[in-house]
Amino acid sequence: MPKFIIQSQEFDITMNDIEENMRNIEPQKRPRNMYMVAINGKFFPIKQPIIAVTGLSMIEVTMLDAYLIMEKLGYCIQFQR
Repeated sequence: MPKFIIQSQEFDITMNDIEENMRNIEPQKRPRNMYMVAINGKFFPIKQPIIAVTGLSMIEVTMLDAYLIMEKLGYCIQFQR
């Protein structure tokens, strides 16, 4: 099981954890989300799934944390302007 460190805390996160947690959540509508990831047929800002799985706040999860975790789990990250 992949282990990730965010804000000096260790989390076990799998693709299944992400997909289960995001199943009934709607994507955040934010005008400046440049990095998106497709989960269960919906596009989410890359920080949203990490926040949902870990319980951390938006300010505790950096864009880089989210990008590296989602990439390592095998998600294709899309850049949008």
